Amino acid sequence: MMQEYNRILVAVDGSDSSLSALKKAVSITKRNHGKLYIVHILDDTGSLPFDVAQFEKIARNKGNELLEKCHHYTIENGLDDVGILMEVGSPRTMISSTIPERENIDLIIMGARGLNAVERIFIGSVSDFVVRRAICDVLIVKTESDIMPEILMD
Repeated sequence: MMQEYNRILVAVDGSDSSLSALKKAVSITKRNHGKLYIVHILDDTGSLPFDVAQFEKIARNKGNELLEKCHHYTIENGLDDVGILMEVGSPRTMISSTIPERENIDLIIMGARGLNAVERIFIGSVSDFVVRRAICDVLIVKTESDIMPEILMD
């Protein structure tokens, strides 16, 4: 018997890879008649050499804009049971355990590569960490080159 996933978390950062994950998450959530949680994490783990409050305001505005577009995409594609989450913290722990524990998530979907290439070189990707540490199943989605215009069109 095929596994049913009722509470699905998809992490988005605006990268092509995360938007491909969103597309896959919508499909899986609809097939399972589940609830989708779209999360964007404001990473507070780095040291910033400038005004943190100003940076957080800009990042929060960009994150809200991204989440709004992602939510609009889900509605256009027939999915209405959607939770929108913006969190501040370490993307690794927020995606692998904090949010899944709090929201009783049974599947995490995320892109293979996010926006932070420097972090990936030095300490590994968020997706690698999540695969190793997640408290539930994880699906890593490869990028579809044509997904970004479909979701993020102005």
